[in-house]
Amino acid sequence: SPNLLPLGSELSRTIHKASQTQMSRAMSMSTSHNTDQPNLFSAATQCFIDDSMDSASKKQARNKVDEHKSLLLPIIDSYPNPSQCASQFKKLADCASKTFDPTSDDPNICIIVESGVNYLTCGAAELDVLR
Repeated sequence: SPNLLPLGSELSRTIHKASQTQMSRAMSMSTSHNTDQPNLFSAATQCFIDDSMDSASKKQARNKVDEHKSLLLPIIDSYPNPSQCASQFKKLADCASKTFDPTSDDPNICIIVESGVNYLTCGAAELDVLR
């Protein structure tokens, strides 16, 4: 039946088992940040809010920033002054909007993307959620 999860033998090839150290490190990266204070986060992400926007647009932009908080916090943490984050955010946005170029971009990106697609489509992600 198509709704059944893969058998154990099939699944073992698709699951990466992380060591306790790797899991601890991954979990610690997502728990706390120096910028958990709302004023610091707001100051660092002010570059996403244009002063010429009306209040509804500003609120919509702020909500979009808040949706990406977990991605932005590690970057904000790496700068002593939150206002310095704007140039890094712009650089990342410029890179994200470019198409992958195999002649100049890191080839590991393709491996990571393929691994993510495989994880999401082979049943391993569903098993992780069920645990």
